[in-house]
Amino acid sequence: MINIPQRNDLGRQLVIKKDGRSYRLPYNWSIDGDGNVSYRIKENQKAYAHGAVISGDRKIDSRTLTIEIYVFGTDVDDYQNRVNEVYNHFGQNDYQLFAGMQDSYYRVAGVSKIKNSYLKSYKQTAAKVEITLVLADPFRYSAAQTLRKEVFNEEQTETAITLFNAGSVDTPLIWRFIPLPDGGVMHDIAITHVESGEFFKLKDTLLTDPANVIVNGQAGTVRRVDNNAGNSLNTFSGLFLHALPGRNTYMYTGAAGTIEIAFEERWLT
Repeated sequence: MINIPQRNDLGRQLVIKKDGRSYRLPYNWSIDGDGNVSYRIKENQKAYAHGAVISGDRKIDSRTLTIEIYVFGTDVDDYQNRVNEVYNHFGQNDYQLFAGMQDSYYRVAGVSKIKNSYLKSYKQTAAKVEITLVLADPFRYSAAQTLRKEVFNEEQTETAITLFNAGSVDTPLIWRFIPLPDGGVMHDIAITHVESGEFFKLKDTLLTDPANVIVNGQAGTVRRVDNNAGNSLNTFSGLFLHALPGRNTYMYTGAAGTIEIAFEERWLT
């Protein structure tokens, strides 16, 4: 009987999570490509001059990860069952991949290629399986969302709200504006990010308790949450704000109420 090597260090196992279900890979594995990053930038030679002109938005492109796994079975049927289980889980679309770190994950869009190489002398009962995954969203994300909350009991003018982003790249923010109870209003809101100079304004005459509004920089949406919940993008002007790596300061001008800022820290590797 073949001795099937399995990982016992649960914290370093590779885990797939989707729709509230988890699959913990029981085999030895390695990962390649997690440190590879490419930027959308292009050089155009200058005419009759030294050097080049740079074009492109300088944003980070999508990338791939390659997972290498050794799958062993006690016989051919057992091996086929095991390798098909691996294929089925990795072949899904839009799932979270925890690669040895349980506090952060990759957002996998899908699989682009699987290569199976049988190990010699095992008679189709063992193989090295290489799975290439596509990260349309190229970052590694914190598994825990960061939440910053401020409560103002009176109207504010250019009041600073600070937060710290421990990630290595900028991250979009989700803002929630909640009027004070018993008829509070937040009809006119202005937020400016000091470090970038970017800002947005919200002018919503319907933002009265018990309603609140969510400005979602991840999804690019603005929605009022109340009995008549719906899209309120027409009340928004400016840009969806991000938090840069490190300390960030946002200046708030508006009525009394509660402001919540949520975001997921993210890293290049």
